[in-house]
Amino acid sequence: MFSGLVKKSFDTVNENSAIVLFFVLFLIAINFLLPYIFSAKSIITTVILSICLFLFAAVFIAGWINVLKESTEKEKIKEKNFSAIFFDGAGKNIIPVAFSLFLYSVLLVTILFLVGRFAQYFFGSLDFLFKDILNMTPEQNSFMNYIKTLSIEQLYVIYGWQLSFMLAIAVFNFFFLFMPPALAQEIKINIFLKVFIAFKNSLCFTFKNFIPVFGIYFLICFISGFLNIIRAITLPNIIFAILFLFIYIYFVAYVIMLIFNYYEQKNHCDNRTDGIRQDDISDTTCQDN
Repeated sequence: MFSGLVKKSFDTVNENSAIVLFFVLFLIAINFLLPYIFSAKSIITTVILSICLFLFAAVFIAGWINVLKESTEKEKIKEKNFSAIFFDGAGKNIIPVAFSLFLYSVLLVTILFLVGRFAQYFFGSLDFLFKDILNMTPEQNSFMNYIKTLSIEQLYVIYGWQLSFMLAIAVFNFFFLFMPPALAQEIKINIFLKVFIAFKNSLCFTFKNFIPVFGIYFLICFISGFLNIIRAITLPNIIFAILFLFIYIYFVAYVIMLIFNYYEQKNHCDNRTDGIRQDDISDTTCQDN
């Protein structure tokens, strides 16, 4: 049952502090490094720091997905050393994860470029917006006041571009939803080919379980959109902003844990050859899906 899967994911994250701790440390490091990238005075410095950021992200993801994979065995969480598990995953998964990030970035940039051409053809150019923004005064409400002065046709162009990019990114990420747990699986193949096998496995898994996967993805997008609305409303209040940050961090942890649990349990059901029940939640998931 899906509710049992959600409960298991919540309990796992709450019982294994390493999941959130590693994620928080990663966010702190990223926020420390980003200002130096944006304020760098030379292109060479920017490129070097960007490469360092990319490699750091790859190391984190490689270790984190190993922690998440091991955390799917909820009953054994207290028996495991997740610091060692993180570094073990960072070592054995760094190459396929880095390669995956590179391919993901290239494909995403390509898709966004094509969507931009599509939006320009069907909705019109955004040249007027870029030109006006460059000439805009740096007042807090200047952009909102500027939006109010736009014509219906100009708003139609802006909303058309926004909708095109939102849909493209949503569909693109849908096909990569189960790439992290697929990368975390042990695959006896050349390490440079693992990314392609993992992508094939995640894509096959998505289409094999299309309806429940679509439901999970829609729910994730809906809750994320709802949280972003709340964030926009409470942003001026520093207390609510800090509270929202903690909520969003745990939301991301719960979501990624849910994805790993669903992938592991569905694969367990599909690959099981005997009729013995091994797990109440896994058993219910097999019956309902």
